[in-house]
Amino acid sequence: MNSESKVNPIGLLFLFAGTALAGSVLSFFYLWVNRVIPFIYLCVLAAVALGAVMGLVSAMIIKLFKIKTLALAITAVILGCLVFTCFKWALYVATDASSDISESYTEWYFFAFEDDFLNSERVLYSDSELREIITDMREMSAYEYIITYGQEELWELSLWDKEDLQILKDYTFYEYMGYYEYLSYGSVSDAVRVIIDEYNLSWFSYYNHLLKYQDYPTAIYYLTNPAQLINTIVRINNEGRWSYSASSFPSENSTSTNIRGIILWLIWLVEFFIICGFAVIAIPKAIRNLEPIQQQSIEQPDVNLYNGQENQYNSTGQTINSADTTNTANGWQSGGFGGGSVDQAEQYDEFGRPICQTDYFKATVNELPEESNAE
Repeated sequence: MNSESKVNPIGLLFLFAGTALAGSVLSFFYLWVNRVIPFIYLCVLAAVALGAVMGLVSAMIIKLFKIKTLALAITAVILGCLVFTCFKWALYVATDASSDISESYTEWYFFAFEDDFLNSERVLYSDSELREIITDMREMSAYEYIITYGQEELWELSLWDKEDLQILKDYTFYEYMGYYEYLSYGSVSDAVRVIIDEYNLSWFSYYNHLLKYQDYPTAIYYLTNPAQLINTIVRINNEGRWSYSASSFPSENSTSTNIRGIILWLIWLVEFFIICGFAVIAIPKAIRNLEPIQQQSIEQPDVNLYNGQENQYNSTGQTINSADTTNTANGWQSGGFGGGSVDQAEQYDEFGRPICQTDYFKATVNELPEESNAE
């Protein structure tokens, strides 16, 4: 196994943890943008921006720890993305619980007496049971209903004066509680359907937690209760929080234009792939950048053959004949113009061409016989 394919467990651990941590921190800003501008197209741009930053984070960690195992690096990043996605959802649901979006359930705070519709496990009664309860609410006076269903202590009737008690006797429980307005002016079946629909909304999940713990649910609560987190996400999907138009905000209590159901599930899936896709795509390039850059030297011939002999370059760009440097019979040094002694090497330029030994050539001519000079 070569060095480039060796597993770097420390680096992979930091890649996983760094992806999870960076994504979790950035989720605060990302969710803030989604809440302030619940416009689907801007939410997509925010997802692209978050994904681009996550890509930079993964590339930096790979460079820092010199991680070269592609498959393991991708696995670490995906796992990190899954972790911070869970945190992002827990943070979002916790924020939703304490935001204006969930204030609709404050209208239903009279359900503090809502043991009318919930059993001892705080689970909604069945359809038939709800029908029976609502029928009694419509037919019995408020006072009679409270006594019949054993709610005297809940209402603290012992502290009421006669005038207030008389009001309870003059109105039906359904009228006194305003259920005609909040539930239905129509049939008992219509009221039952409204109750079931309302309790399937996210506010019911938040409200139950508020009654039980006297506080809003937190991100830690949802992280440690994944079943409750998933249940609440399903409820949010049924309601919708974003719209195609920037003019339709959840605070307007108009869910008709909100994106819901299958389309919203697909949008959330695309959001995940956008954010994590950038982080994964950045990995191969970051690993390739770790490979050493091959420096190309000035092209020079490795071997220069002259008269069948090999010449080698020295550090100054000159070549020295590797063959025997003894003088040939004609007095010229083999492989060059000028003859020379054994100790003198021929000089070559940077392209391997022989340089004429001018001084030596002149000296050789001066040694010729005078008659040769005369000629």
